[in-house]
Amino acid sequence: MIKKGLALLIIAVFALWIILFVGQATAQSEAPGSKEDPLITKSYVDQFLIPQVLELKAGQSVIGQAGTEFVVRVGSTYCLADPATTKGGIADLTGGVDIKHMESIPLNHHLVVPRSDGRGLLAQTDVVLLVWGQYQLLGE
Repeated sequence: MIKKGLALLIIAVFALWIILFVGQATAQSEAPGSKEDPLITKSYVDQFLIPQVLELKAGQSVIGQAGTEFVVRVGSTYCLADPATTKGGIADLTGGVDIKHMESIPLNHHLVVPRSDGRGLLAQTDVVLLVWGQYQLLGE
């Protein structure tokens, strides 16, 4: 009889612990749209999740901010980075390499600008590229 009562007590304590744990986890989740769980805006989706198609003329360049992503679809481009820096160039995620200043950019490779320090692409020919993130066009 004592063993049966002890088993029921252990089950009751365990059930109470589960109820308290689930209740606490539920109470901590915030409502969608609140400060703790904000909704994303259309401008965020347009800027960071949907690629923009850019067409550059030969000699034009595009400079990305930290986190900006590029994919060159058509044309010939070079990497723009500070040649004196030891901080590298543009990350080529497809090739698994760092592309240095004035090195050629391969077509259809996923590129990421690691810092907001003037890194980007220089069009050698007319170019079509996809861009995700913030950028600045230079030239004509």
